[in-house]
Amino acid sequence: MSWLGDTLRRLRSWRHARFDEDLAEEMRLHLDLRAADRLAEGMPAREARAAARKQFGNPAVLRETSREAWGWTFADQARQDIRYAVRSFLASPGFAASAVLSLALGIGANTAIFSIINAVMLRSLPVENPNQLVQIRMGEGGEELTNPIWEQIRDHQQAFSGTLAYCPTRFDLSDGGERSYANGIWVSGGFFQTLGVPALQGRTLQAMDDRHGGGASGPVAVISYAFWKRNFGGAPNVVGKTVRLNRHTFEIVGVTPPWFTGLNTDQSFDIAVPIGEAPVLNPEGDMLNGRATWWLYLLGRIPPGERLARAQDRIRSLAPEILRATLPDEFDGDSRQEYLKGTFSLHPAATGFSNTGGRYRTALLTLMATVGLVLLIGCANLANLQFARHAARAR
Repeated sequence: MSWLGDTLRRLRSWRHARFDEDLAEEMRLHLDLRAADRLAEGMPAREARAAARKQFGNPAVLRETSREAWGWTFADQARQDIRYAVRSFLASPGFAASAVLSLALGIGANTAIFSIINAVMLRSLPVENPNQLVQIRMGEGGEELTNPIWEQIRDHQQAFSGTLAYCPTRFDLSDGGERSYANGIWVSGGFFQTLGVPALQGRTLQAMDDRHGGGASGPVAVISYAFWKRNFGGAPNVVGKTVRLNRHTFEIVGVTPPWFTGLNTDQSFDIAVPIGEAPVLNPEGDMLNGRATWWLYLLGRIPPGERLARAQDRIRSLAPEILRATLPDEFDGDSRQEYLKGTFSLHPAATGFSNTGGRYRTALLTLMATVGLVLLIGCANLANLQFARHAARAR
């Protein structure tokens, strides 16, 4: 229990008047004992006292050392700084108020803008090892790919430890009358496994759920924690219940944890549905087989210890074969040649996707630089005012 005694001693040392008296008394006792030893050796009283002081050392230094050992020096200094600041504020309230206001406005503006930039551009996704995630694009700019391309990459790639495809959408929850929409995402069967997101209740979607037209269990969906709380009141028996999407019934097989809100940082998802269910909800479209239907975002997870450049080389080596297998029938002439000359590129995706961050990136960075300059100018003005005050006092 020595730590308890030490802590109590430190707390008692805050009673400075008593502490200073005890310390001074202890130091006098040591001096008297050393002087008595010199007197016992036959040294004159004055010389004995001088020798004792010399042996004892500098009292001021010893006093400060004792303060550091018995108390928290930073607390003393902080208290002195606060007392000095209060006295300065009371002496010049106008100057102090303007200084505080200038700094508050500058710091507040910087904090607000940085919070936005951090949310849409800097903050990593709350998933397992987000720095291993990369987005697969056509060339340098084509972010949306077709389902045939996705299936070819999924089945033949050797560059990643896991791959996923997804697309944000909206689902109508109503059965008629006034529409009620939920934020949805089409996801591949390995979506949650690749991200390392477990189910809070039930299970996540599996490859068996992502077959064309639906898996053996029929139309299934995973809902978010927020949707579970909002639409089902957090009912513990939600797994097995159904939800109506675009007037089709889907069975709920799982609920995601509260910390996972999707890959789009601009808005949270409510319901995740397998890509293979696209014909059920959009029977008139050809989202799964359409070679010119560009709608999916593809991500891969680079294995631990693997370099991005090596994964890039591997996925590019597959490009000619994949592009030949997915050549759109609608293309002819130059379009076919241009498509077949394409390749794939990898881009870091640790921060997810954000329309706000992509569309307003330059504006946000410019605004951040501007408010930073405002804060710098405010600090410079305060420094000039301080110099002026000191110059006036010197005169």
